Amino acid sequence: MPINQLVNYCLRIYAKARKCEECGLICSNNCNTCLETIHNDFTNLRSYDCPHMINCYTCSYNYKYASEIFYAFNALVSHPSTRKDTFKILSIGCGACADLFGIHHFLTTNSRNVQLTYTGVDYNDRWSNIHRVIDRIFISYYQTEFIYQNAFDYIDGLDTVDFNVMILQYILNEVIKNNNQDGINNFIDKLVEGVIEKLPSGSLIIFNDINHKCVRDYYPIIARKVKVNNSILEAYLRFTQPTTHTFGGNTLPSDGLVFATHADTRFRVKSPCSSCIYIIYKQ
Repeated sequence: MPINQLVNYCLRIYAKARKCEECGLICSNNCNTCLETIHNDFTNLRSYDCPHMINCYTCSYNYKYASEIFYAFNALVSHPSTRKDTFKILSIGCGACADLFGIHHFLTTNSRNVQLTYTGVDYNDRWSNIHRVIDRIFISYYQTEFIYQNAFDYIDGLDTVDFNVMILQYILNEVIKNNNQDGINNFIDKLVEGVIEKLPSGSLIIFNDINHKCVRDYYPIIARKVKVNNSILEAYLRFTQPTTHTFGGNTLPSDGLVFATHADTRFRVKSPCSSCIYIIYKQ
């Protein structure tokens, strides 16, 4: 299975003989500590700045995030948005490309034969080793390309924007966490005016993110801006977890991981699926 090929690569090369130079914490040779700092600390002192941490992240989070994207697509299994002959995917802040693995699982599970291109854009080129492995994994399946640049600058430089699937996976919460209100508004305006407006009719836009009001409250704002010049359909999906942050969308029937995971105790494989999923379909 492709996702296990990537994770097994990360398992092999995750070796910690000493403290990482980038680490400012008391290092226990366990990058889960740094990951939790990034995800829970609002001081913005750390990012995915260490190859060990990136490998740890992939082993710990990719199964969950890929499963969430699988469930999002599977909820649309009968909708025209997933019955295309060609998927041209733009993944903003692609990281370890969990979305690609989730979509691949959707296509194989449903016996879909599509021509797929995947363009992952991430300003952090420390993901490049992971991306080279992904290129090799999918070479006989899909065309993959990785761009290390600000996503909006990349889109601005294109003559034609013909992506028909755009995914932001756990990106909006990072924007909210690391910016003041003006910065958040600026990001949303650039996303709507600089990207979504340029996507062709029939495009599918998926936000997969934490199920918390700090993120969810921005979905109506995004929708309102998109509707100024576009006719759209919307869908809100959630899982049964977390019970403390209920979301008013349709509850998906399952929240278990759809992949067989590794058993390496150095890593904490995240489970169950718990995101909120906001979907826009441009008519």
